[in-house]
Amino acid sequence: MKICMKLAIIGRVKALRKTSKHVSKKGKISRRVLKEKMLKPNLDARGYYHVRLAKEGVYELFKIHVLVASVWLNYDRHQYDRKDIDSFVVNHINEIKTDNRLENLEIITQAENIQKYWENKRKRNESKIGI
Repeated sequence: MKICMKLAIIGRVKALRKTSKHVSKKGKISRRVLKEKMLKPNLDARGYYHVRLAKEGVYELFKIHVLVASVWLNYDRHQYDRKDIDSFVVNHINEIKTDNRLENLEIITQAENIQKYWENKRKRNESKIGI
């Protein structure tokens, strides 16, 4: 699905200017020019920002960190949907899910992602109890 957008390294998404055409039931053709605009990201239930993009009236949700990795790190987002342990995922290095800057993202395997999660959770627990 080719989508007209511009993506900044910091994870901001802009919809580009485009012209859409509509054909009524009576066959009348009308055109509409849509201006460029910054898209407002929304938080999903797991704490990740996503935007809704459309192509020919079909909408799809895209997580911003996956878009950034797709554009700047040559990440194939279709691998993202796989759930096996050898698949590759986009990891937030500083563990802040809303920090979608390029320097905060890395491509790692699902196994590495799980290992980092447990290591970081253990560190957080140790700091809470003063070890």
